Formats: sequence, structure tokens, C-alpha cells
Amino acid sequence: MSRSAELLKAYEALGYKDFKSQFKRLIKVLNEHDFKYCLIGGLAYNEYAPQPRATQDLDLLIISDESEVMEALEEFDFREIGAGQYQVRAAKGSGKNGPYDLLFNICFDPNSSAVNRAKPRNMFGVKVPVAQPLDLALMWLVAAPDKAQSQADFITYMQAGLVDKDKLLREIKVSDPALGLSQTYADIHAGYLAEGKSRTWSQVQEDLQAKLGINKADFKRDQKGKHNYKKPSSDKPVTGRKYKRS
Repeated sequence: MSRSAELLKAYEALGYKDFKSQFKRLIKVLNEHDFKYCLIGGLAYNEYAPQPRATQDLDLLIISDESEVMEALEEFDFREIGAGQYQVRAAKGSGKNGPYDLLFNICFDPNSSAVNRAKPRNMFGVKVPVAQPLDLALMWLVAAPDKAQSQADFITYMQAGLVDKDKLLREIKVSDPALGLSQTYADIHAGYLAEGKSRTWSQVQEDLQAKLGINKADFKRDQKGKHNYKKPSSDKPVTGRKYKRS
């Protein structure tokens, strides 16, 4: 079974009946206008990760002109939720804990190098540029101090050998010092990646949940509750932050 089929099977089990058609519709519009974009966030994570995880968001990073893109996407009725950030409730899902929103999130960052380094992947029957593991890791590293899921995703990729450590360290070295990536990486490495600290994906998740002071069931309910119409994706990178290539 292909990765795309595996993902669709997992999503449908959570109530993603309309996700495939909505996804293909959005990508078709972007491609018809030759906009420069790439997939990030949970769906991008699943394209490379050894074990897919559930996500309720479709996250796109775009470097094309913001006004032109939003005009082309007018039919989707996106709402601006922050500087260079837009969101729309694409469909309704339903699970064990009741209904929830399926969200499309767009983030504009003309300075990002992730889009130009993205590689096409076949998802749900269409080719979509997906951010490379290195760029995803950098985005998660930026968000890691505030978002447990981003830290867990970063650790999973590093443990699975999906990110070249030397290249990552070079990118960190030339990044904006204000981001504090060197210290964030050092803290994560000491706690999870150093020799003798190797843990499974489940162990990483449970440890991070424990640090939040809540049990697994409460953690899951809390995460579901955070996915509302007004909030951007937890995996979204901060706009305007630039990584220089070495």
C-alpha cells in the first residue's frame, strides 16, 4: 500500500470523508496559477515519518505574491488570522469525542528557502511539493520551545535518521541568533538524542505529555479542543523568519 493510501485510510477512520476532494481542489487551483508553495505541518511529517500520525490540518507555505494567491483562492473563503496567515474550515470531521473542524492553513513567507528545496510527492493521486525533512526539522526547532508536538516531531525525525545532522547544524549556525536554535537543539539533544537517551516515538510522546502535567487521555482531549476555526496550525512556521543557506 502506498504512503498516500495509508494516509487516506488513517484519515477516513477519523472522519475525513471530504478531505481528499477538498485537498485535490485546492492543489489544482494553486498549480493552475503556477504559485510557488510547499506542504508543511502534519501531512508533510507523514510523508517521511516511520509512523504516520493523525492531523486535522492541511498546512501550506507559500512564497508567491500574497494578494494574487488569495484572489485566486477566493472561492475557498479563507479568513485572515494573522500577518500573512489564513485559515478556512474545509469540512467537518467526526470521531469518538464528537465533531471537529478540518482546517486548511496558509502561511506566506517570501524569504523561505523551504519552497525552492521542496520535492514533489504523490499524495491522494496528485503531485504536491513537500518540504524536505531538513526544512521541516528547522521549522519544528523554531516552534519546539512552545509546542510539545513540534518537539516530538523533531525528535522522531532525528531518531529515524531522516535529517542529516551535519547539515542541520550548519543551518542552525547561520540562522538568526534571535531564534535561539543553538540552545534549543542543545537542550533537545541532551534530553532525548544523546547516547543512552534514545527513546521510541511513544515514549517521547508520553514523556512530553507528562511534562505538561496531564495524562494521555486529557492530553488528547486538550489537543482536539485546540483545533478551532480561529487558531492557526500548531505546526505553522513563524512568518518572516529566514534561514540562510551555508
